[in-house]
Amino acid sequence: MEKFALIEIERLSELLNLSTAELKMFFVILNYLNSKDKKVLVHNAEFRKFLASMKFSKTPERISTILSSMVKKKVLIREGQGVYSVSENIFLPDNDCKE
Repeated sequence: MEKFALIEIERLSELLNLSTAELKMFFVILNYLNSKDKKVLVHNAEFRKFLASMKFSKTPERISTILSSMVKKKVLIREGQGVYSVSENIFLPDNDCKE
């Protein structure tokens, strides 16, 4: 994952439709994927420990509910059971970055 993310302005409305918990989760997921140099998020003990270190204290069931809601809102893509990736449609492609 890149060190920065440029959000496609037309897709910004998808992020603005997120609840506060979902929006916080979105930014925590971006931080997690970047810090671990991963493309997918696995909802496991390691991720929950990372969430706790970021002061995001929710039960595993509540985290699952938030992640599922984000999939329904097309911000995340479910890759498998408990495995998610961030929708690439939200970000500008690398070649569209303007100085």
